[in-house]
Amino acid sequence: MVRVTIGSSDFGLDEYTWCDKKGMENFAAHEYDVRDLFPILKEVLAINPDVKIIATPWTAPRWMKRRVNNDSDYYSWTSGRLKPECYQDYAEYFVRWIRVMKSQGFDIYAVTLQNEPLNKGNSMSMYMPWQEQLEFIKTAVGPAFGKAGLNTKILVYDHNYNYDGIADQQGYPMNILADTEAARYVAGSAWHNYYGNPKELDKMVSRFPDKEIYFTEASIGGWAPDFAKCLMTDFDNIFIQTLSRENKGVTLWNLVLDENYGPKRPGGCQNCYGVIMIDSKTGKVTDRKTQYYNLAHASKVIRPGARRIATKGNLKSGVSCLAFLNPDHSYGIIIENNLSESHSFTFSDSGHSVKFTAPAKSIASIKWNN
Repeated sequence: MVRVTIGSSDFGLDEYTWCDKKGMENFAAHEYDVRDLFPILKEVLAINPDVKIIATPWTAPRWMKRRVNNDSDYYSWTSGRLKPECYQDYAEYFVRWIRVMKSQGFDIYAVTLQNEPLNKGNSMSMYMPWQEQLEFIKTAVGPAFGKAGLNTKILVYDHNYNYDGIADQQGYPMNILADTEAARYVAGSAWHNYYGNPKELDKMVSRFPDKEIYFTEASIGGWAPDFAKCLMTDFDNIFIQTLSRENKGVTLWNLVLDENYGPKRPGGCQNCYGVIMIDSKTGKVTDRKTQYYNLAHASKVIRPGARRIATKGNLKSGVSCLAFLNPDHSYGIIIENNLSESHSFTFSDSGHSVKFTAPAKSIASIKWNN
């Protein structure tokens, strides 16, 4: 699974959408995406045709935006809100974007409607409170997808567990899903982990067990230089804590950045790492960051279509273990041992067993062919 932007983001060569000039008659694939995004996605799909693509806009076109606190026009990349009179145009924008991508061979598995909808301060951003996202879904984008015959999933929210501490935005995705008219268009919710506790996902599972959960963004950077600590913390937060709460998939932000932590825009993160870092002149990999090893451990043993299965037994506090049954009937197991001593496991099913010792302060993965 990969996540791509609809238009540019805070990690782009420039600020742009696919309809910067007012009027949907001016909609067209942007030259940067034709030149850069399309060929890269084609390479990805040539390697693995089963990769699922989630897509997200960082903002609507500026001509569709109004000020946060009043209805006057707001022609800025940063902040602002979607004008209600532009709901239908913006829904059509999504439909056209998905169709263009399809024409290039890219089936869009899911979209979120706004990256970090409660973040008004990113270099490219748009404030979209749950009340507005709900109305946009049920009056515009949901019906538009239905009319167009699209099977692309709609995921709500796409932001932090604590709703950025905004009182009237608590329970954002659950508030939308509580509206039965909007909920029929929505497949599930998307989450980031910059603030708050993943236990918030328990509420989603309890109240809306039929709706899907995806973890769509986490970043690392110069603020967390301790490799070992970051490796352990992120494996727990991003994988153990979400996959144990019915999360169906993980995407990380960004997969690739260069030696200057870019491309990046002023006002966005200036010292974020990619999962891998490359030399912008040669394209060669120069470093693999902690998220690379986190992702490698999980993705190697948990295959697409896997189902998490229950485990029985006693684990010491500080030791975590999740088990999955893959479509090929193999078992995938991920382990985190946060103790200062090694910890031994014996995994058994009906008549077979595997023994493994996890070193102190380690993560591990096991694939067991049944």
